[in-house]
Amino acid sequence: MYKFDVKPADYLFSKEERESREDCKVENLVGEEAVLNSKVIDDAFERILADFKPKHNKVIFSLCSSSRPYILSQKWKSFHEHFGDVADLVICSNGGIIPIEYMCCFPFMQYDAHRANAGTDQLYKDKMKDKLQRFLDKFGSNYEIIIYSFLPSSRNAEAIREMNGAGGVLLPSQEVYRDIIDNGCPGVNSRRYPQCARQAIKEMAEHLKVDVDLPFSAKQRRLF
Repeated sequence: MYKFDVKPADYLFSKEERESREDCKVENLVGEEAVLNSKVIDDAFERILADFKPKHNKVIFSLCSSSRPYILSQKWKSFHEHFGDVADLVICSNGGIIPIEYMCCFPFMQYDAHRANAGTDQLYKDKMKDKLQRFLDKFGSNYEIIIYSFLPSSRNAEAIREMNGAGGVLLPSQEVYRDIIDNGCPGVNSRRYPQCARQAIKEMAEHLKVDVDLPFSAKQRRLF
């Protein structure tokens, strides 16, 4: 399994800078609207754009998780287990577009952008589309295959459809998602983690043109 280079907490913002900036205070990184409009979140993205170097010719974009760092979540753990050695993994979040190497950097361990209602959905989609397009403008030519792993009814999937697919494929497909919900997947809480289900992993592997070990091994089952 590919071992990625996890950047330390102060890689994007030094401790001294964080202490001197009002917008770096944790209380200013709470709530979806505050996070989406945060200058420090925007600055973090600019610094990622200047620093990031693609490692593979394939990439998977997917939603963040409440678990921090993100790799502790069931979904990102599963993606890394199956595809981390062939594809770059990139989080799409209220916190921006975040390659997984930066997951421990400030402010990605600190922000708390809980979604209280649908009132910020348009702002979220506008911010996501803007940052994703800029990320693709700079790095998209490195990727032969782009996967957007978002549930069909999510606002993230809506944003990708509004971008006419953003140069990639949106998964899981409606057919696979319905199969997961209707039939489940042994060893996986498929309603809570549908993208970790065997059917979803298999579909992603087919699009990435790689082989995965399915069904899950006993070791992989213990992840869930």
